[in-house]
Amino acid sequence: MRLIRGLTNLKMLSRQVDSPLAEGCVATIGNFDGVHLAIKPLLIK
Repeated sequence: MRLIRGLTNLKMLSRQVDSPLAEGCVATIGNFDGVHLAIKPLLIK
């Protein structure tokens, strides 16, 4: 897993010849706690 902060850093990384972005990526906006808040109550049951 790689954390890329900001579009500038993403653009620089995508220009690299052996960029890990060539294999695909997932982008999130905001904070991600690992479990969506709507799913958490179901997992507790």
